[in-house]
Amino acid sequence: MTYAYAYADDTTRLGLQQRSAVVLLSLLARDLPVAHWSLTDVLAVDDVDGEVEGHLSGGDDAQRRLALTAWATEFGVPATWKQYKDHDPAGAWEVRTTITGVRVRIWTQLATCPAAAAPQGDAL
Repeated sequence: MTYAYAYADDTTRLGLQQRSAVVLLSLLARDLPVAHWSLTDVLAVDDVDGEVEGHLSGGDDAQRRLALTAWATEFGVPATWKQYKDHDPAGAWEVRTTITGVRVRIWTQLATCPAAAAPQGDAL
């Protein structure tokens, strides 16, 4: 993916941030596990209008697996596992979706791959 930060003027970047904030507000209104949130005003060639990222960091691995499973169920998408190269067997378990043009990623770090997720994709 090629990011076009240099090509976005302040008005465009503000619009991307505002769209991401609206999506974040809709996520906060859901009765789902709490995450640490960040917004990005990514202007990408794939027509993504910003990004919202939620990091699930509280509790132990079992609690974080349950929290991520709740988000995956809400979005109707499977969670994927990405194993870290330098911290084997630790990795990131995540769900991704797009809401009104804004990319949403919810993730957590786990010590080992959850039984529900077969390892897939490239290592981080």
